[in-house]
Amino acid sequence: PYMGAVGYREQVRENARRFAAGGYYCVAPDLFYRFGERLQVGGNYTYSKLYGTDCTTLQNYGCFPVNYPEYNDPKWYMPSGYLAGDRRHKLNLYASWDAIGTRTFGLTLSVLQRYLSGAPYGASSSYVLVSPYVTNPGYAVPPQYTTYPFTARDAYRTDGISSTDLAMTFIFKLAGLELYVNPLVTNVFNNQAVINPN
Repeated sequence: PYMGAVGYREQVRENARRFAAGGYYCVAPDLFYRFGERLQVGGNYTYSKLYGTDCTTLQNYGCFPVNYPEYNDPKWYMPSGYLAGDRRHKLNLYASWDAIGTRTFGLTLSVLQRYLSGAPYGASSSYVLVSPYVTNPGYAVPPQYTTYPFTARDAYRTDGISSTDLAMTFIFKLAGLELYVNPLVTNVFNNQAVINPN
């Protein structure tokens, strides 16, 4: 039998710029065990935190530089909190069984169970009138609107996502060549979740 080692990773990211600061912390153990010659089970788990101010939009749009800084106070335009990429828990468990293994044919059956926790988000608007409240320092065309949060940036979280996947791998060995056929069924139990609220 074989036992995999437990791994540990930590990454800390800091940025001293006015509109960008954050940190990422992660612990990720990974284990596997083989029972005899045919059955292997294993899994990996990641616990992580992504915190900061360096993303200004929703998770599907990424980050962009801040323009017109006089109209965008970091206290409300870029509040600190858990960022959209903060998926606190990630778990993968798997089992693989070499059901058939001959000189000309092989068949492997496998199952994978996955879980990914939800992403944080908050309520905000990109169309909050700001021009009456800021003295124009000299812009030819100053902005009229800005983004303003009505809650903490991590006030809510989307649903966690889980799925069960099944796979079969057929191996055909002919004249020194190997041909693989790998049918796969994902999300067998049709689990559903809200991942991008609007």
